Amino acid sequence: MAGEFEVKSFLLRSITILLLTTTVSKGLSAPKKLTDDLEKNQKQTTALTLQLKKLTKNYSEAEKKTRAFEKKIAITHKQILNTQTLYKIQQERIQALQTELAAVQTEMTQHKQALTQQLRIAYQKGPADQIKLLLTGLDPNHWATLNHSHRYFFDAHTVILEKLNLGYETIQSLQDEHTVQLRHLATTKSDLIEQKKKITSLKSEQTQWMAKLKRKKDSSEHQLKSLKQQRKELESLLAQWKSQAINTTSIANRKGNLKWPVNGRISNQLNSLKVFKSKRKGVFIKAKPGSSVFAVHSGRVIFADWLRGYGLMCIIDHGDGYLSLYGHNQMLTKQPGDLIKTGEQLGQVGKSGGARYSGIYFELRHKGLPTNPTLWMSKK
Repeated sequence: MAGEFEVKSFLLRSITILLLTTTVSKGLSAPKKLTDDLEKNQKQTTALTLQLKKLTKNYSEAEKKTRAFEKKIAITHKQILNTQTLYKIQQERIQALQTELAAVQTEMTQHKQALTQQLRIAYQKGPADQIKLLLTGLDPNHWATLNHSHRYFFDAHTVILEKLNLGYETIQSLQDEHTVQLRHLATTKSDLIEQKKKITSLKSEQTQWMAKLKRKKDSSEHQLKSLKQQRKELESLLAQWKSQAINTTSIANRKGNLKWPVNGRISNQLNSLKVFKSKRKGVFIKAKPGSSVFAVHSGRVIFADWLRGYGLMCIIDHGDGYLSLYGHNQMLTKQPGDLIKTGEQLGQVGKSGGARYSGIYFELRHKGLPTNPTLWMSKK
């Protein structure tokens, strides 16, 4: 039973560290992620800049159309006012002509009445008056004078009536012409008002379209501003990262020349170390408690905590999928995210995690798989 428990414990520890190192090794390094984010930012900025350019062009065209509509509305409004003025003038002319017609009609009526009276008198002084002249003995010359006077007045009234009738017809003709013009002006005014309504409606639609374009344009400008700010931040982070870069040499180029993490004696090599009676994939280096533990190569600390079976564990990412593991420390001096130089201290030797002896468990992995550390280290 005890043996079975130890095997299970070993499998659990192996799976835990395998998952941890595999996940980290497959992740994007910070500079790569920053570079990808910058590239993505550049693509978004380019696309948004083109979109904003198109929106600005559309907005400018919309402004021109709106100005054109406003000019048309102003012209049409002026035409309506002019038509109203002409309409009013025609109305006044028609009213004046109506007044003239009324005066002519009154005068014609008066002359007609006078003629009627003259005709009545002449009729009354017809042949019977001649008999009366003979009987009364009146002077015939006087009678002739009277007849001549009646004839004169009759002819005069007739001439006046003819003139008045001609004037009446002329005025009536003018009134008819002005009435036709008045109707034409009324139609023109109605058409202009309808035209103004249509132009105003088109302007309203254009104004709404402009407002929509303005919102899109403002939104795009805001997004573009945010992208530019984001780019500055990313560039700053990348510059900061580069300034903190401590070693650009790949660990792969130092194979066989790495220094051991601690001064001590290798107790068991690859596949032969037994802790809790279980095989591991690294080496155990016996060393004095409290001795310094150093990084074999520069990189970034991705794990610095207690791990079952390994005690206080520190894992360093060296890039290109390479990781180094340091277990059973009695204390750690680095935190996850810290940059570490080659040969820099990361902890102190101990026997945490149930190790039988004071020392350090050391392991190298590439893309999640263990590799023989003795092939990477310089000869002791």
